[in-house]
Amino acid sequence: MSSLALGSDAIVEEHAFSWRAHLPQLRDPGHASLRRAVRAALLAPALFAVCSILLPLPQLVTFATFGVFALLVMGDFGGLSRPRAAAYALTTAVGCLLICLGSLASANPWVAVIVVFGGGFALQFAGLFGGYVTAAQLPLLLSLVLSVAIPATPDLLPQRLAGWVLGGALALVGGVFLWPRHEQMTLHQAAGAACQALGDLVAARYASRPDWAAVDRQRQRAQAAIGALRQVYLVTPRRPASPTRQDRAFAELVDELGRELKFVSAFSSPDQPVEIAAPEAARRLAETVTRTLQASASVLTGARPAPDLASLLQQRDEQHQAMGDWAAEALRAGTPSSTVLDRLEAIRSLRVVSYVALAIGASATLATGRGLDVELIGMPLEIETAAGPRAGLQRALDSLQTHLRLSSIWCRNSLRAAMGLALAVLLVDLLGLDHAFWAVLGTLSVLRTNALATGRTALAAIAGTTLGILPASLLLIPLGTDPRVLWTAFPVTVFLAAYAPSVIGFVVGQAAFTLLIMVLFNLIQPVGWTLGLVRLEDVAIGAALSLVVGALFWPRGARGQLRTALGSLYRHDAAYLRAAFQFTLGQLSAEACLAAREVATREAARAGEVFDQFLLDRAAKVLPPATWAALQAGGSHLLLAGDALEQMAGHGYQVTACGAATGALARGAEAVVDELDRLGTSLEHGQAPASSPGSSVSETDLWQAAADCLSAWGGADDSTRRGSALGMVAACDWIHYLGLLTNHLSGPAAAVVRVAKLPWSH
Repeated sequence: MSSLALGSDAIVEEHAFSWRAHLPQLRDPGHASLRRAVRAALLAPALFAVCSILLPLPQLVTFATFGVFALLVMGDFGGLSRPRAAAYALTTAVGCLLICLGSLASANPWVAVIVVFGGGFALQFAGLFGGYVTAAQLPLLLSLVLSVAIPATPDLLPQRLAGWVLGGALALVGGVFLWPRHEQMTLHQAAGAACQALGDLVAARYASRPDWAAVDRQRQRAQAAIGALRQVYLVTPRRPASPTRQDRAFAELVDELGRELKFVSAFSSPDQPVEIAAPEAARRLAETVTRTLQASASVLTGARPAPDLASLLQQRDEQHQAMGDWAAEALRAGTPSSTVLDRLEAIRSLRVVSYVALAIGASATLATGRGLDVELIGMPLEIETAAGPRAGLQRALDSLQTHLRLSSIWCRNSLRAAMGLALAVLLVDLLGLDHAFWAVLGTLSVLRTNALATGRTALAAIAGTTLGILPASLLLIPLGTDPRVLWTAFPVTVFLAAYAPSVIGFVVGQAAFTLLIMVLFNLIQPVGWTLGLVRLEDVAIGAALSLVVGALFWPRGARGQLRTALGSLYRHDAAYLRAAFQFTLGQLSAEACLAAREVATREAARAGEVFDQFLLDRAAKVLPPATWAALQAGGSHLLLAGDALEQMAGHGYQVTACGAATGALARGAEAVVDELDRLGTSLEHGQAPASSPGSSVSETDLWQAAADCLSAWGGADDSTRRGSALGMVAACDWIHYLGLLTNHLSGPAAAVVRVAKLPWSH
């Protein structure tokens, strides 16, 4: 296991100001931005023209134009046609409710502040559920901000609602029928390629005579495929993460693929013994694992049938039985217990790899909307097979329980955004700004998850707005507000405002949106180029307010929270492992063990969300992401180790009949769990770990204890002694693995602790 690769320990200092996040990127996977821009450029001007001619009501025209632009560009729902249409319709309906609420509150500044704070928090926090909910966030926030920041009497409410409904209806037609995109297919294809690459790696690694050069090539190919999947998954606007079983399964699949690669890589070494226990059974299990991964690839890309998980479970059971039978026969024949132990340990890795393959096959099946055909006993605990509205509601409640607290990144980000929006609404009312909603939208567009990124984005927003005013002025000063010029420029500016932010960069996106605003509002009410100065003033006020909010509310953002979330995860992982070892020793009930796992699982979900936010942060990273990724992956590995111990003990392999060797196992388990707990405490508090009292059991002592237990069994036909001996071997193996994992994690953890005291400006 010494070849376990968990990421780099090196610290890369990166203190220099970086505009890299705001410079042109010129990347448009699947032409997603081009599709948005073309749809918006065709439909938004058309709707504006029709409303201006047939229904020339300012409130209706404004809400119709912003509605169609927001839903097509900011929302841009993907997926299959029917659910996509439903998403547009439902978002339009919810937007109507927010417009009613915001319009009625707009007459009283303090009521408006309360409404914006509550609505902003709810909408931001709802992004936790992913999928269409996340895609609907910005359009719905725009509907609320627009209706609050533009005061209106109740008699104008029908105009606003009519405009928003018109915009939503046209967006639905355009989004469903005009050059639609299907990012779900892209995600499934990327996941299928990763599964196929992993299947090839397993086949190469567990061949009867492995070609280690070929194994290394396959490992690199699998690593590239999984990296490509993660990249596509992170940048997908409607990435699967909602409480529905299908989306939740795909999110689990992404993690499981990375976990499988880590475990296959961990056990890939030409230095391992060639001889293994029950080689024929091991060969059949390896072949079944390979077929499962390949079938997972096929089902993700639309083929049938689903992976045969029942066959994999059967092969796992047969291989485990064959190992036990081989060990019994060898011991009865007088083979030294040390030799038996070595050959048992040589194939233990395959069982870990097959365990994760079960999870991959089940998640791939569920992610494609299929059900699991058989009652699978022995499935990994993270697989949620329950379906239906009740199960989805329970998953949603679990997510709320995990994140509806101040220690959650979702709660903090939602509070930060809500506070920024509410203060912006109050400030623009006190200052009496024209086009006040620009300042509120400026606050929303600039505010990031940490103060440093907010400051940089604020400067970029002001620079982009200034750049947008220049071409608008060159257009409006010599030509005035000639409608022919403005109508000609309108579709072009819509296209640029929709295309530039994601493909070219934030600065150019701000410039393009400023140009659009100046053209649009001069079409509604001609005032000339001076409108740009009002826009710049409002954006500057919004940016300044974002800086204040960013500096006051959790300025470290995801970086500081990721450290504490990982620390809490490691402490709860340690508690779960302690319970799993106690269950293995017959000292704790299965119910108590699973209760500890439930808490650890919630912490893992929270840490995973923070890690995703950290990767998406535009701020320069003091530590390379690989350092944090090593700690994040380590937490997943600890959960898997606890699951493997729990399932082993639950299937009759409790260590209750090994005599004095049991004490060595208990002391070794306590020592490694204590070390993990100290590591978690160190991360959580940002301090060097407390000194370790040292393990009371060495690796040699554990190996000898396992050999003694095998010797005491002697291959006798006694299920209790057999289960104890084989459970002892497996438990000692996990202690050895956990010790190696802890050593690998100590470097990244020390690096994180060293930068914990740096000011948030670094």
